[in-house]
Amino acid sequence: MLRQMLPFLIRSIMQNVDSYFDRYISKTKSTYDVAALSNPFIRSRMAEMLAERTAAGMSGMVEENVLNAQGWDFDVADITVPVDIYHGVLDNVAPLAGAALMVERLPNGSLTELPEHGHYHHLTGWPWLLARTAGCDVNVGAETYVIPEVADGPQLGILESTATS
Repeated sequence: MLRQMLPFLIRSIMQNVDSYFDRYISKTKSTYDVAALSNPFIRSRMAEMLAERTAAGMSGMVEENVLNAQGWDFDVADITVPVDIYHGVLDNVAPLAGAALMVERLPNGSLTELPEHGHYHHLTGWPWLLARTAGCDVNVGAETYVIPEVADGPQLGILESTATS
């Protein structure tokens, strides 16, 4: 049934992008998610990316969601490299409990809970996430990206140093 419903749901989102974001915003408790998803640039860009992902058909997105619902074909306990997971406490798309369960199964896993953040913390947190991924010793949330308000033209945004840990 999932394979039949997903194309309909995805097309519905694409036809009513603002309604989808407004519905998400009404349900989240994260002011960070509200700010990000209220931004016209983010709304426009996410709609464009969804259109690009489905331009050749829905099968890829359907398969991705089916795989997520069925589980993986490997045991995460076999992953021996260090894995750091940064998860918004207020994430109502992928609950924190799932991240905690993953870290329990990872032999070298760690979980950093991001208070007040939801599902979309990566939209502004990517500078420090990328720096930590590269092995740099930066504080969680040390630099954030300020999303531009304008939805047309080149978008550079700015970095802000918040220096919180």
